[in-house]
Amino acid sequence: MGVLLGLGQKSENNLTREKALGFVGWVLDDAGQHGLASLAHWRALSNTPAQSDMDFNNALVLSLSQLSRETGLAKTAPDEKLLDRVNHAGNLKVESQAFVKLLQAERAYDHKNYPLARKLARLVPEKNIWKDHARYLAAMAVFGAQDDTASATTAGRELTELFRTVEAPEVFDATAVSLGRIHFILGNYTAASKYLSQVSRDTNIFIEAAVDNAWSLLRSGDRNHAVGNMFTLHTPYFDGAYMPESYFLQSLGYQEICQFGDALTSVKQYKQRYVEAYKKLIDFNAGGKTADGAYYDEVVAYLGHHDVRLAPIVLRELGRHPDFLRRQKELNRITREEQALTTAFPLNAALVRDWLGAETTSIRAVAKAEIGHFMKSRAVTMEDELKFLTANVSLLEYEIFAGAGNNLSLQGAQNFATDDKAVPKHKFEEGKEYWPYEDEIWEDELNNFRSKMVDGCAKVKKST
Repeated sequence: MGVLLGLGQKSENNLTREKALGFVGWVLDDAGQHGLASLAHWRALSNTPAQSDMDFNNALVLSLSQLSRETGLAKTAPDEKLLDRVNHAGNLKVESQAFVKLLQAERAYDHKNYPLARKLARLVPEKNIWKDHARYLAAMAVFGAQDDTASATTAGRELTELFRTVEAPEVFDATAVSLGRIHFILGNYTAASKYLSQVSRDTNIFIEAAVDNAWSLLRSGDRNHAVGNMFTLHTPYFDGAYMPESYFLQSLGYQEICQFGDALTSVKQYKQRYVEAYKKLIDFNAGGKTADGAYYDEVVAYLGHHDVRLAPIVLRELGRHPDFLRRQKELNRITREEQALTTAFPLNAALVRDWLGAETTSIRAVAKAEIGHFMKSRAVTMEDELKFLTANVSLLEYEIFAGAGNNLSLQGAQNFATDDKAVPKHKFEEGKEYWPYEDEIWEDELNNFRSKMVDGCAKVKKST
């Protein structure tokens, strides 16, 4: 390892430096240091000379393609022009070129250059491990470029073809959600529900898919199914998760079948969970003046069990989002692998740390800045969401009382109201799980549960 690092840093021959650094990456990879190996490969490629070794370049890019299944650092090129330079200088073969094209397409999409993103994504050849990702990106670029019915139809057609053959689980879930939302926009509510109900419970977009599915069911007239789905989200499977819209939607569904007591219960549950959290969020956001880094520090403090200003349900939402999880996972990986260097390479651990110090420092700074920027944006959006929902929940509460009329007696209202200080009906026993629901939910019924609640609306008899 020491000899390779010396050649990679001091050799006057660019090709020698490239190969030495590339082999450092493979040594790190063999030791299970996938993140640091990725950084070493990118450092090697940044030394690619004008007359490079085509086979060696291919091997480096192919290794990065394989490493990207383990770590997002394999997809983090140190500068945007490097991908173009490697692509042109290395005369990459099909599989390596496919990986580079996908990275270029993803970067163009992130920069909202949707036409270029679509063009690059469509250059990824068939029968390639990245084809599913590329086809999804190409279809979404159509919709991103122009959010209208024609674009939605085109994107929907391409995503439907992908949905039939997709193999990558993460692409399957993303495709199902996108197809569901596109069909909802087009007014095809039954089709929207069909796709949204197939999203895996293990994905971090499941709750959003379940809420969207309930809206589709409600719009299609299947109120019991919509209410049942929201009921499953309010069970201990998802305890503490941020989903304010689910309570509004559930209350609306109950109101439409004239179960006004249950509708009021959902309104009260919304207020108990989110009104105080909303007030704290307003204070923390301070009209958008709070520094980006303050949000990251607040989540870290919460995870470390320290005092925080924001409500836990808000902090969990900020901390569970893919944009945070993906970046934080890589920061944790770098720290973990740096600590493991001493065991893996006792004689050269310090050399490796010093050599990769610039990359790891830069990645940490960029990742934390991106996390802070995202969290602030998400927090401001959450404030807007809660402002809208809180106002509409109050309006819905008025409509529930008005709609109930004489059907909701004073005794009924007392039965549905819950005293916060009341003694619980069930005694808690240590070591036993408390299930505060009358119905039982099987795991495979999540996002696919139909409430047994009957329609309580008065039926108007037709005159003969």
